[in-house]
Amino acid sequence: MKVSKQKAAEHRDDILAGASKLFREKGPRGVGVAQLMKAAGLTHGGFYGQFASKDALFGETVELMLRDAAAEASKAFARPDPLGRLAKTYMSSARLRGTGDCPIVTLAADMPRSSAAVQEAFARGLRAYLSAGRDNRISSNEWLASTAGLAMIIGGMLMARAVVAKDPELAAAIVKAVGDRIEDVN
Repeated sequence: MKVSKQKAAEHRDDILAGASKLFREKGPRGVGVAQLMKAAGLTHGGFYGQFASKDALFGETVELMLRDAAAEASKAFARPDPLGRLAKTYMSSARLRGTGDCPIVTLAADMPRSSAAVQEAFARGLRAYLSAGRDNRISSNEWLASTAGLAMIIGGMLMARAVVAKDPELAAAIVKAVGDRIEDVN
């Protein structure tokens, strides 16, 4: 049965939303097309009417997730002490123990093993994220300082998450170190 263009667009959005969650939880290699379609509430057969491949879906999902993250970063950088505030919310115990909603933390390690198209999508999204809400010239002092702070926050979370299950004391120390030192970057 043929679906309307509007319904097909809704299905595509449902697939992207489900894929966003699953890719962050399991990575691109940890989830198959059947799981992706189930998460969207659709049958496996409709996938290829929307996407050429799982890799194409992954690339589109990566760019969408990073665009959403850039919009959030833009809001954060519109307030005073953005890096300090971001560190406090970002370095939370919920994010530390959960799957997290940051596509940079959850997907960056997958990029070197991803296709060129996915890597390009990630690079575009990361550039937008790092430039959101401030002077976006890569060589500007504002961009360099905020990027250093974001790298410290994101890298700290990545390290803490890597050890939290087996060494929660180390994970807590990393979170504290980032929270205590972020003002040095501001």
